[in-house]
Amino acid sequence: FGIPYTGADLLALASCLHKQRAKDILIARGIPTPPHRFLTDAAALDDPALDALDYPWFVKLAHEDASVGITEANWVATPAALRQRARELMAEHDQAVLAERYIEGRELNVTLIGNAPDLQVLPLHEIDFSAMPADRPRIVSYAAKWNEDHVDYAGTKPVLLRDASPALTAAVEQVARAAWEALGLRDYGRIDLRVDAAGPWVIDVNPNPDISPDAGVARSAQIAGLSYPQLISRLAEVAYRRIRPAH
Repeated sequence: FGIPYTGADLLALASCLHKQRAKDILIARGIPTPPHRFLTDAAALDDPALDALDYPWFVKLAHEDASVGITEANWVATPAALRQRARELMAEHDQAVLAERYIEGRELNVTLIGNAPDLQVLPLHEIDFSAMPADRPRIVSYAAKWNEDHVDYAGTKPVLLRDASPALTAAVEQVARAAWEALGLRDYGRIDLRVDAAGPWVIDVNPNPDISPDAGVARSAQIAGLSYPQLISRLAEVAYRRIRPAH
C-alpha cells in the first residue's frame, strides 16, 4: 500500500522464516552455518543417510521462530532420537523439520542497527548456561524464553560477552554482518551464532526481533548508551533515512 515502515521487507521476512531457504542463501554466500538436513515429511525419516550423521544434532521446525517447538528433546544424540523427535514435531505442528549439527560451544547474540554504510553492531551478548543442570542440553528452549518458572529460564541468562579475544569478536561481527547482508535485513535485526574451535556458525537470522524494553535489542542498546526512548527514535531515524535518503 506504499506505507513506509521500519524493519525488514517481505522477502527478508519470508526468507528467514523459511529456514531451508535461509540455509541455502547462507551457504551460497560462503557464510558458516552448521551442516543440515531438510526433512519434509515422515517419509524423509527413512533416509539411511541419517544413520551416518556426526551426532549430536539439533532439530527444529522449519517455519517457526521464538523457539516454538523447542524442548530438551530437540537435542538428539542418536538416529533413533532424531527420527522420533522429528516425527513428533511434524505431527504436532504439521510442517517440515530442519535438522542441523549441534555446535558444542558458546551461543552469541549479535544485534545490529542501521543500514549500509552505517550499520552498527551493538555490544555482543552470550547465553550464560552456568546455572543449567548438568543433565540438560545447552540450548535455548521455548520454556527458556517464555516460562519464568522453568529450569531452562534460569539456566539461559543473556549476559554481556566476556573473555572474548579481539580476533573472536572481529570474526563474530564479520559473520553477523555477512549474514545480515545475505538475507537482506534492514534497520534492525539479530544474528544468533554458536562458536566452537572452528569459529562462529550462524544458527538463526532474526529480522525485526523483539524491541520491548526488557528484550535483547533494548538491553544491547542500553549498554551502547541508548535509553529506550532513544532506541525507538533511532530505529525510526534509520528507517526514515533509508526511505528518504539525503541528496
